[in-house]
Amino acid sequence: MSKCWLILAALLALVSLPCAFAQSPSDGAVEREFKTLLARDNAAMTEVHQWFHDNLAGLKKSPEQRTALGQLIQQRLAPVRTTYEDFLAKNPDHTRARNAYASFLAHTRNDKEAANQWEIALELDPKSAAAWNNLGVHFGNLAIQLKQLEPAQRALASYAKAVEVAPREPLYLHNFATAIAVFRDAAAAHFKIDRTQVLDRALEIYRKATELDPKKFQLASELAETYHDIRPVRVEEGRRAWARALQNARDDSDREWVNLQLALLEANAGDLVAARQQLAKSSGQHYTELHRRLAKALGVPVINSPKTNAAPCELKIELRRTEDKAEVAATADRLVLNITVRSGIGAATVKKISGTWPATVLLRINRPVLESFSVGNESIMITGASYGEQQAGRWHLAKGKTEEGELLPPESPLYLRVRKHGNDGMEIELPKPLFTDKTTMLSLKWIDRYR
Repeated sequence: MSKCWLILAALLALVSLPCAFAQSPSDGAVEREFKTLLARDNAAMTEVHQWFHDNLAGLKKSPEQRTALGQLIQQRLAPVRTTYEDFLAKNPDHTRARNAYASFLAHTRNDKEAANQWEIALELDPKSAAAWNNLGVHFGNLAIQLKQLEPAQRALASYAKAVEVAPREPLYLHNFATAIAVFRDAAAAHFKIDRTQVLDRALEIYRKATELDPKKFQLASELAETYHDIRPVRVEEGRRAWARALQNARDDSDREWVNLQLALLEANAGDLVAARQQLAKSSGQHYTELHRRLAKALGVPVINSPKTNAAPCELKIELRRTEDKAEVAATADRLVLNITVRSGIGAATVKKISGTWPATVLLRINRPVLESFSVGNESIMITGASYGEQQAGRWHLAKGKTEEGELLPPESPLYLRVRKHGNDGMEIELPKPLFTDKTTMLSLKWIDRYR
């Protein structure tokens, strides 16, 4: 496989862009230069990402197009790499620059070099919990992509160091617990325990995270979800875990998720009566497909489900990353797209199969900040950044495929309204001009803030 295609493939990696490194103080000439470097990196990566997705159909079919675009991408990114190297030659102890450069290298599929830069940063500051966590993210993503044990082991070791340095940071505990649950063979070797004991260790660390952040639904939910993989089923423990998650539910969507998961827990335990009773508490409005599958498995009629009677249009949602999730909640006058993402770069295509678009279309996504976000139909593309925690956005009407037009004023009919949703998400009201009789497809792309 050519290096050019490897660079293209790297754009689908789970490592996020290094935008948030610019949040550090920017005093002095060195920091101003560093901030300029980050802006150049972010602009180049965003442009390359756009090229890749604009040409995705052709890239799958044409080796010549892959080679040509790969060469173009190399040309676009080469000056950024040179700028990083020049900066680090002058400032070799600048740990944040090495962290940012590592992220850049990971995006361009220079995995060994990326890990080397993170490790140099940690030699300079071995108590940087964030750097250990980022190295864990890097090796965890690499383990998922390559399906190899060694990067999974390194991911666990890195997360363990992050937790050792910052034992009261829920995010690092959460990431560590998730990695343990995903990489069970590596976790068994890491802790020197039997594989059957691995999920108990994940539960133990999830519990520490929830004790530090007891109100966060995601933590409580993921802890409870771990019980689905434990055999024999610990139904009482699972029920208690989901009861705690229910206490943290932020809205009807979260409450429905708990009810559906409890139905699954009861079904796994073999109590189909209890599973049907639990399923009856769910309307199916927010997680229609999961509700339908559970109902079918439990022998419950779904003829009069909300999807059949209430949806104003039939949609098909395609997500670029399989670990992301999408659900539709629809009524005659409102459509809510609930997208749950893990991290990094993501995209979705919403295709209208039949029916008409409702008056209001809302996107809910479990991220408080999107450094880059775009939405468009066949003829209009709106790009910018979204800040749910500030209930604000910054929007441009795209000119062509890559060029930003003028900043859209708040009174523009194309302006996207942003609201905070729950503790760690946002709701974006998509503008009505996107949804005409000729609109058959909606394209969504996002880049998460680097954690």
